[in-house]
Amino acid sequence: MVRAGAHDDSVSSAEWTLEIAKLLVVASIPLIVFFLGTRVTRATQRLEEAQWANRKTVEEAQWSNRKLIEHRLVLYDRMAPKLNDLFVFFARRGHFKSVTPNKALESKRELDQTFYAYEHLFSTGFAQRYHAFIDACFEPFTDVGHDAKFRTDIAPQKRERTETSEWDSQWDTMFSSPADRTPLATIRARYAELMERFAAEVGVRADERKSSAPAMNADG
Repeated sequence: MVRAGAHDDSVSSAEWTLEIAKLLVVASIPLIVFFLGTRVTRATQRLEEAQWANRKTVEEAQWSNRKLIEHRLVLYDRMAPKLNDLFVFFARRGHFKSVTPNKALESKRELDQTFYAYEHLFSTGFAQRYHAFIDACFEPFTDVGHDAKFRTDIAPQKRERTETSEWDSQWDTMFSSPADRTPLATIRARYAELMERFAAEVGVRADERKSSAPAMNADG
């Protein structure tokens, strides 16, 4: 038979243990809150640092892109008029009579010089379109020490120029043979593709720009 005193002692011990556990739980709450708060604070700081780093990276990329476009705009101002001179020379429209064969060839040399000096500022797409246009206009490497030749028919050039000015006989050797000529439609298409790409390179959206090469009727 269990004595009443022993039972009371057991109950008292259990109650005491429970009270101690309660005290420990209460005492640990600030520590738990502090620990969790520290973890949350550190996580928040890491998130803020990551966001700041990301914003900084984006801002640096935007700044670099603006500087690149500024450089390209300078090159556009330098190259676009000469590209247009070549186009009107072959299309025989606009101010083409002021663009003599000598001037057209000089424009080609200056364009190549500028392009190759700053090629690293342009995209691969622009470079491909530049080469496509120049190759459509000129027959390169005709002979050692000789200039590139115009891939167009000499007869219309001579006919339309002699109406208002004299034709220099030295120009006769500057034109390709019939087998190496490029149709005007191809030159017009390559010019339009190049100038559209050039506009994109300087930040002009497709819906903001007009065709660089208006429709023209010309022999070719």
